[in-house]
Amino acid sequence: MKKNNIQEQLERYLKGVMTAKEMKQFESLLVKDNSLFKEIALEQELTSVLQEEDILDLKHKLDALHRSNRKTIPLSPVIELMRSNLKYVAAAAGMGVLITAGVLTLTPRSYTADKLFKMYYQPDKALIVNRSGRGNVNIVEALMKFQKKEFEAASQMFEQILAKESDNIALRFYSGISYIETEKYDKAIEAFNYIIENNDNLYVEHAEWYLALCYLKQEKTSEARIQLLRIANEEDGFYKADAEKILEKLEQ
Repeated sequence: MKKNNIQEQLERYLKGVMTAKEMKQFESLLVKDNSLFKEIALEQELTSVLQEEDILDLKHKLDALHRSNRKTIPLSPVIELMRSNLKYVAAAAGMGVLITAGVLTLTPRSYTADKLFKMYYQPDKALIVNRSGRGNVNIVEALMKFQKKEFEAASQMFEQILAKESDNIALRFYSGISYIETEKYDKAIEAFNYIIENNDNLYVEHAEWYLALCYLKQEKTSEARIQLLRIANEEDGFYKADAEKILEKLEQ
């Protein structure tokens, strides 16, 4: 996008004369174009910028930045435009206008761990493997409850069966999913770790993925990153692409 066009759009945005569609498109551009966002966000300590004293403080900061850079490196056109258009922000504050999801409230990180969990968690991908029952009536009943999304009842039945058949990896996996659905994330993590440590089974790759999602849900971002990096480094892994996308979003 040409520089003049960006300046014109930013001015219209700050004046509040954009249509809802134009505003959404411009905000999407800011999210996607990291360099543009950094220019706009420079010197924006704006968590409470819509208070009059903060607007004055911001103007002083930008003026000071302008003076300090005059003899060294010229400010970007976007920052210069912000200085000249602060009156529009002040007017908006005077009218009590709250600009949401825009330049004044955007933060570098657009995705929370919980939001990423909701975006990527899909229990329907956990397909039932019928042979895990092998004629056991209790197992068949537990799996039927799982399929009907009666996760509380299913998890209780899985626990009873696993107390006697601890090596049933398939049931261990579905119990982990049931724990997620009933918000028992510590138990889910325990189930998936058991599968991963066992290693010699068909559920390891899936357990690694859902383990990472559990860490995201619990806001354990460091643990989630480590787990997602493992998945992303697995050549031809089923969840490789999704893991890479989440890691990228965590950096935003």
